[in-house]
Amino acid sequence: MKYNTFSSLLLLVFFITPFFGQAQKLPCLTHSMTNAILEADPEKRAIQEQLERETQEYMALPANQRAGGLKIIPTVVHVIHNNGSENLSKQTILNAIEAAN
Repeated sequence: MKYNTFSSLLLLVFFITPFFGQAQKLPCLTHSMTNAILEADPEKRAIQEQLERETQEYMALPANQRAGGLKIIPTVVHVIHNNGSENLSKQTILNAIEAAN
């Protein structure tokens, strides 16, 4: 009987805990602090509004136009050789990178 009561109580605690474990007692102050800063400084509010407008304009573009143009990715190639015939020329390396693109 004790084991059955203990098991039931333990199961009840496990099932109830998620409901109370996530309850937030103190609200996050991010929004209220951000609003206070923006109200105190009109320049920051203008910057925030401009950023919001630019973001909305960017999101309104089709996905293929959002990608932008040319992306330059710095690439380092390590060639290990013994100054013999196994040494690759710069042109061979550039051709391999071009083929990868």
